[in-house]
Amino acid sequence: MGRPDVDVVRKWLVGERGAAGTSVGGRLGSAFFMIQGFTVAGTAWAFPHAWQPLLVFSAATLVVGVAVRALPWDHWPQPTLMGFPLAALALLGVTGYLAPGVMPAYLALYSLSYVYVGLTQPPGFGVLLTPAAMLSYAVASHGGHGGTVVAATSAAVAMVTAELLAVAGLRGRETEAGLGRVIDAARAMARTDTVAEACEVLAGSALGVFSADFALVFLADPTVPYRYISTAAAGLPEDQGPIAVNIAEEQTGVGVAVRGGERLFVRDVAESPLISSRVNESIGARSLLFLPLIGQNGAVGALVIGWSRRLAFLDPIAVSAAEVLSAESGWVLERLGITARLAWEAENDPLTCLPNRRVLNRALGGAKPGDALVVIDLDHFKKVNDEHGHAAGDETLRLMADCLRAVTREGDCAARMGGEEFAVVLSRAAEDGASSVLRRLREAWARREPLTTFSAGVAVCQPGEGSVTTLGRADAALYEAKRAGRDCIRVG
Repeated sequence: MGRPDVDVVRKWLVGERGAAGTSVGGRLGSAFFMIQGFTVAGTAWAFPHAWQPLLVFSAATLVVGVAVRALPWDHWPQPTLMGFPLAALALLGVTGYLAPGVMPAYLALYSLSYVYVGLTQPPGFGVLLTPAAMLSYAVASHGGHGGTVVAATSAAVAMVTAELLAVAGLRGRETEAGLGRVIDAARAMARTDTVAEACEVLAGSALGVFSADFALVFLADPTVPYRYISTAAAGLPEDQGPIAVNIAEEQTGVGVAVRGGERLFVRDVAESPLISSRVNESIGARSLLFLPLIGQNGAVGALVIGWSRRLAFLDPIAVSAAEVLSAESGWVLERLGITARLAWEAENDPLTCLPNRRVLNRALGGAKPGDALVVIDLDHFKKVNDEHGHAAGDETLRLMADCLRAVTREGDCAARMGGEEFAVVLSRAAEDGASSVLRRLREAWARREPLTTFSAGVAVCQPGEGSVTTLGRADAALYEAKRAGRDCIRVG
């Protein structure tokens, strides 16, 4: 005869997974009754004078153990599981009454009832079970004084055991739920398409994961070294603007998290030198948690989680959640950041951060009659490089880009064509609008005291005219301005 399959037996007793939920509690209750039945049946021979009530008890518990498996536990609330230990205590009391003197030998069965309660009920139910257990034993022992003292001592130990099991189970379920929320957050982030969207999901999810009052996501500012800006926030007023911190110039928890790659928990903001009073005036936190968002190449930013109340310590569940969220979120943000950067580099000039020729061609292709095209060229730009160096030349190009951004509208397209040439497609501007933009551009340029001047050619899109023809007319107007002595504007 082969050895029984232990796993098959375990699954029949408690189901496919551990003790969680009313359905599994019902299976455990069934196993609880059957253990009692087999235990008493196997030891009844030791009490010849009481074998009949013991076998009746054994048969009754076995029948109950098998029968209750068919009950619809999924449809009943968790407290209904208390019927198992109460029924067992009633059977033990009656059996002990009918078989005097045997109950001290089966005192462990009372402890088994407490173990079951600890596994299936929240904290506090072990205490509630004690009066019923003491009454059952008093009946079973016929009020025997020595037996009652032993039972009271055993009940106290069993009650503590049940409460410890219940607390451990509660913490385990809380941990599972907390990590489940983290995994849900990571999955939601993985479904996002942009860094901004992922940051919004992360900030919103952090509130639920950590039971916090607010959360902010800080990412590096690509234009200023060591500067981090709050890209997304949850739990703060909607009119709250972005918060910027420079980790090279001020002490901040963001800097600690980003540079060290480790979480930082600040119990009391008022007593920490790492929290800028300027920043905390905006968020009003008592306790803060700083989490680095770790990618493959280091921290890409930091998640700041805040509470308006003071936390004495960081919950172990929150610690576990923080470790998972830090890694998962960092990886997602890094991936989206790389994708966004590649997409940006494909359509923007890295020096001036203006759109490149590809974007300009697209804007020209969609231009309508009445839109204006302005082509701009920096005069004697080679001389700037030769006399002041290429760094000064690069700064002059960036200066022109800044001025173009300042004088154009949101629907316009200002781009760098290449070298020292720029172009602007002005929506519904016509010649007058183009002249107005160039006038403001010249004023803005002069205020910056540049190292050179610029010339410009203007062409207004005509009905039935292609973009190549419009660009040719604007180029011809620019060359005419060059021949006229530079530092002037011509219309083609």
